[in-house]
Amino acid sequence: LFMDGVLESYTALMVEPYADAPGNCGSALFSAEHFAAIAAEADRLGMQIFVHACGDGAVRRTLDGYAHARRVNGQRDSRHRVEHIEVIHPDDIARFARLGVIASMQPLHAPLTRHSAEVWPARAGQARWPLSFAWQTLRQAGAHLALGSDWPVVTMNPLAGFHAALNREPWRD
Repeated sequence: LFMDGVLESYTALMVEPYADAPGNCGSALFSAEHFAAIAAEADRLGMQIFVHACGDGAVRRTLDGYAHARRVNGQRDSRHRVEHIEVIHPDDIARFARLGVIASMQPLHAPLTRHSAEVWPARAGQARWPLSFAWQTLRQAGAHLALGSDWPVVTMNPLAGFHAALNREPWRD
């Protein structure tokens, strides 16, 4: 499922407006209520749910839906995932471990090129930048991480992904 789009096009759902677009918080493809109902039903059927959520608002809405499913259906080893998590609100970091949700992240999506290094921080803003692409922060908070490439969007070369995760710089072939 897709909860939102991406920061570059102002379609990622943010908790607060974009730094370079006051009043614009992006958009969601599901209302909170609709997603909570979908999550509860899919969880009841034993499905593993994974949701594309780049903005901190989309991450929160997805976690809220998973929490609702747990309240309705009880706790189980559901292994639901949130894909991307390009920005996370500080209040939501510990929720990954508490809910048993997998943080599935793509290090090569971090702004590693000159163009993305100019555009991306302008959208997120200085206040959100420290919690952007926060795989180490999530890991330290006890979240289960899955790192991937998101191929064919970027190369599927695992060395490039590891390099980006560890060094936050582009891979040079």
